[in-house]
Amino acid sequence: ANKGPGSGIRVEGNGNVLVGNKISKLNTSGIAVVGNGNLLDANLVRKQQGDGITVDGDDNVLTDNKAVSNKGVGIRASGAGNPGDSTGNSVDTNRIKPQCIIYGVTTPPTCLNK
Repeated sequence: ANKGPGSGIRVEGNGNVLVGNKISKLNTSGIAVVGNGNLLDANLVRKQQGDGITVDGDDNVLTDNKAVSNKGVGIRASGAGNPGDSTGNSVDTNRIKPQCIIYGVTTPPTCLNK
């Protein structure tokens, strides 16, 4: 998804897999997921007017995602889950701090802040 109004990808449900998506320059959020047991791997979200990647639900896993230069948070996962399952997520120059927070953890290897 490139340059347009609205959200890049919005998913509601359980057990979805989002891999290798590249989203840039949209007006709102890049990737928004609501549900449990979803996997987000190797997605790149940059230059959103809002948040980069947000995940609301339990037992979601985020690996090797990158969020750069978003006006909101870079990567956020809230709910109940094991932050140790999520690794290699990198954030850089997102406006809201902490730029990356996955189930309460903001430090490597879960979140890599540049």
